[in-house]
Amino acid sequence: MNRNTKCLLAMSLATVQPIASWAQDSVVEEIVVTAQKREERTIDVPMSLTVMGATELEQRGVRSIQDLSFAVPGVAMRVDGPGSLQLFMRGIGNLAGSEALTSVYMDETPTTLYLFRQLDLRSLDMERIEVLKGPQGTLYGQGSAAGTVRFITQKPKLDRFEGRAEGELSFIEDGDSNEKLTGIVNLPIVDGVFGVRVAASGEQGGGWIDQPEAGIKDGNNQDVYNIRTKALWRPSNALEIEGTIAAYQLKSELGLDYEGPDRTIDMGLDRSRRIRPRVDRYQLYNLTGTYSFENSALTSATSYIDYMRDYALPYITPVESTYRPPGGNLEGISTYDDQTYQFTQELRLVSTGERRFNYTLGAYYRQVDSAFSGPIETLYNSVVLEPYIYISDNHSESWSLFADGSVKLGERFEVGAGVRHFTDDSSIFDGTRTQSDTFESTDPRIYASYALTDSVKIYTNVAKGFRSGGFNSYGQPPYDPEKIYNYEIGAKGSVMDGRFQFETAAYYTDYKNMIRRGLVVVNQQFQNIAANIGTVEIKGIEAGFGWRATDQLMLSASGSYIDTEVVELDADNAANEVGDPSDYVPKVSYTLAANYSFQWAAGIDGFVHLDINHRDEVLYTDRFMYYPQYVTQASDSFTLLGARLGMSWGKTSLELFGTNLTNENKAVDPFVLWSQANRTKPRTIGIKAAFNF
Repeated sequence: MNRNTKCLLAMSLATVQPIASWAQDSVVEEIVVTAQKREERTIDVPMSLTVMGATELEQRGVRSIQDLSFAVPGVAMRVDGPGSLQLFMRGIGNLAGSEALTSVYMDETPTTLYLFRQLDLRSLDMERIEVLKGPQGTLYGQGSAAGTVRFITQKPKLDRFEGRAEGELSFIEDGDSNEKLTGIVNLPIVDGVFGVRVAASGEQGGGWIDQPEAGIKDGNNQDVYNIRTKALWRPSNALEIEGTIAAYQLKSELGLDYEGPDRTIDMGLDRSRRIRPRVDRYQLYNLTGTYSFENSALTSATSYIDYMRDYALPYITPVESTYRPPGGNLEGISTYDDQTYQFTQELRLVSTGERRFNYTLGAYYRQVDSAFSGPIETLYNSVVLEPYIYISDNHSESWSLFADGSVKLGERFEVGAGVRHFTDDSSIFDGTRTQSDTFESTDPRIYASYALTDSVKIYTNVAKGFRSGGFNSYGQPPYDPEKIYNYEIGAKGSVMDGRFQFETAAYYTDYKNMIRRGLVVVNQQFQNIAANIGTVEIKGIEAGFGWRATDQLMLSASGSYIDTEVVELDADNAANEVGDPSDYVPKVSYTLAANYSFQWAAGIDGFVHLDINHRDEVLYTDRFMYYPQYVTQASDSFTLLGARLGMSWGKTSLELFGTNLTNENKAVDPFVLWSQANRTKPRTIGIKAAFNF
């Protein structure tokens, strides 16, 4: 038995994805999800699905998308700073292309914008987070080729007044303190008919990266305010209308997550230069209405996002790179202004209730406009070149029609199929000329499930994903869409009278027309271009379980093993060769968690929580960028230990928590040589107090 086979066997037996939240009774509480845009038990969803409820999110300290990437095996990220991130999943990862590979939603609003712009969502007053793995092109369309992440927030409750006030203080090893206040209030304005729920948080500090040459200490601070107001109107049993307004702003002295092992940042061009402080802000508006008929529900979801950010990106070319002139130097810094507007409209009809035939029919429209520009400054062979003004004004208008249906054949067997047709009219202006094109895709899905018992199912799922094509500036040709075909088989269920839940899946993915980036020289400046370079094969297995070992002790584990390989090249002088692995893919990752509840004294409940998150190194391979002996660069492998100890009495709770308790200082990203890698956050110890009313 070879090493890879042993790893696959070990992962299938020892680790699997937790599919439920933790309750205080004798069984594992199952969460109802809406992954297929209708309410279902997790066991009835024929795909790999990770769900974290509000309690688990709190106990595991999942505050952001990056925290989530550490807590869910098989997920990785490229992070430049808050909101500047790319999310990869199941071996589908690269830094090129015009759209994201993994889509992120807040309720009914898609929050992944054009060209990898991602709203910096935080876990504020959450009901749950759903992570859908594998292509979700049929139901979620463009940007969901690798999967979809859904932040589901709490709805207003129409029958009660309630609220929560939280205060948190934490201290970062060799860094700054972080102060955070959160308030939540639920107001039933008209009992049973109309209510409002407001959730707000503010925090300051929390930095640990220094720029000593510029006199900056703890410069990656995050001074944030985040507020969301949701209103729910239910004038009848049939009609429900929900409106959401969210506002977010972040200010940071550096606004970058780049750092070296000494927790300092090196600024390209001038080590002592103070870059413009980062400012991110967005406003999000959504209006969702649902009318329920006897056996179906019609939903309209309208969203608008206004997004702005000011930030800078420095780089220092290493000697290992072919871009650096022999014996010379090449450094740079780009300072960008970015403004994006996105409007989306979805209309869908979904079957409801227990029925033999289930269906979803829908239409989707999206318009996004972005203006992205700023000076690119370069130091080449110790000469500062004239700044080059980079301009990228983008427009995309897309339409989709989608349908999905399943039928039960007898008591145990169910089969289903779906399809989505996508059309994207896209254009770009680079300051000198306008390019435009229309990209289309039809993405099918076929699935089936069989109930071995009422609480154990096996399933198979075949789905196609899609990422639109795009344009290159500087007279370079455009690139075609990517196509992702995924074949999956899995099992999930609940045994031991509900005390043990499990999920496991194996999959094969054919990733065609993969887009990779390269560089060309324009006006003595290096500029990015992108091209389709070939096909990648991906093989993986993931599994997980949640086990209530005793009434007080809950154990869970999840894990992923992924093997990737470039198997075909369609371009000359490509960044890859046949046999290369895919970028940003951890071969092995896993999480372990334990939660024990007890009583400190009569009337004082307590709990202790421990979790371990491990991720193998992720790689970046580029034969354009590096000399032959350095073509593959790697991040570090790391293991993070977290713990939380709490007590509650009456309406009050108090918690002591720690993250990265062993103070691991590891590179999370493989761009270490370019001074563009983020690292694990230093050990953080904090205390949190909350009062419910």
